[in-house]
Amino acid sequence: MNIESIHWHDSQIRKVIEIPGAEQLIFEVDYPVDWKQNQFEPHSISFDKVCAYEIHEGPIAGAPTILDALVLEVDSHAVYTLRIDTNAGHRIVRCMQVTLSKGTS
Repeated sequence: MNIESIHWHDSQIRKVIEIPGAEQLIFEVDYPVDWKQNQFEPHSISFDKVCAYEIHEGPIAGAPTILDALVLEVDSHAVYTLRIDTNAGHRIVRCMQVTLSKGTS
């Protein structure tokens, strides 16, 4: 898992889809493709083999924007605990894989 290759900062969360039967969580985001021109495109950030998802955010006007993402822990079963900081608080995701893809699901 290489979360450092994803440009988390300024990605605005538009929709979160939970697929329990597939142990998957998908963030549909407006992803920055050109900061100088202020251009964003729809992308999906998929979290696979998810075993926990927590939202610790307060109310804000509009959709939350991601500020940063950090790996807090990797356990002996290769489960990553990620903290995703937003302008409304933070989210915790425990999963085995994260992928970024262009477009939405």
